[in-house]
Amino acid sequence: MADQPLFAGKAVLVTGCGQELSEATARMLAQRGVAGVVIGGRAIEQGQAVAAIISAAGCEALFQPTDLAKLDDCAALVAKADEAFGRLDAVVFSAGMVAARGHPETPAEQLDHLHAVNVRAPFCLLRRAAEVMRRSACPGTMINVLGLPAEGDPLLLAGYQATQSALASLSASFAEAWAGDGLRVLGLDVTAARSGPADARAQLQAITGALALLATDPQAAPSGAVVALDRLVPLAAPA
Repeated sequence: MADQPLFAGKAVLVTGCGQELSEATARMLAQRGVAGVVIGGRAIEQGQAVAAIISAAGCEALFQPTDLAKLDDCAALVAKADEAFGRLDAVVFSAGMVAARGHPETPAEQLDHLHAVNVRAPFCLLRRAAEVMRRSACPGTMINVLGLPAEGDPLLLAGYQATQSALASLSASFAEAWAGDGLRVLGLDVTAARSGPADARAQLQAITGALALLATDPQAAPSGAVVALDRLVPLAAPA
C-alpha cells in the first residue's frame, strides 16, 4: 500500500479487542506495515487468536488481557507495548462501553462503571502512553473513537453521551498540554457510519481508513479536534 512507509517501524496500541472495530483496526495497521501492535481486551481467547493471525502475517502482535475499569490493567497494557517495542507511536482507544439504560434510570453503580471505562481509562492510559512517547522522542498520535452506537431516544443514552462529551474535552485538553512535546490527540466521531453503507464490513473499512489517515497525516486535522468520519472519508448512502 502507498502509506506503508508511513507506518514502517512503528508500534501501535489498540484497546477493545473483542469488538469488531478494534480487531479491524489492528488488522489494518498490520496490513499497512507497522512493526508491532499490542491489543488489549477482556476476551482472552479471542484476543490471543487475533494476535496469532496478525503475527502469522508478518507483524509482531501481542495480546494483553485488559479490563479498562481497572487502573492496574490500563497501566499494564501500556507497559506491555513499552517492554515489547521500547517505543509507542500511536494509540487507538476504541473500547467504549454503552449503558443498557440511561439517566435517570441508570443505577449509580452502572453510571460509575460507564465513566470508569469511557473516561477514566483513557485519561490514565493516554497519560502513560504520553510518557513512553516523550521518553522515546516519538511524535506520537492518540485517537479516541467517539459517537453514538445506535438510533434511539437520546435520554436513554444520556449516561453514554455524557462520557463522550467528557472524552472529547479530555482529547482537547491533552492536545493543548502536550503540544510542545510533539504529541497529537484527536477524536474521531463515527456517528455518521450509521447513515453510510449498510454493509458492516464497508463501515469498518471507512472507519479504519479514517484512523489510518489521522494517525499518519498531521494535515488531516488539528490536534485537539474531534473530526466527523464523513469529513475524512466518503460514505455511500445505504441501498
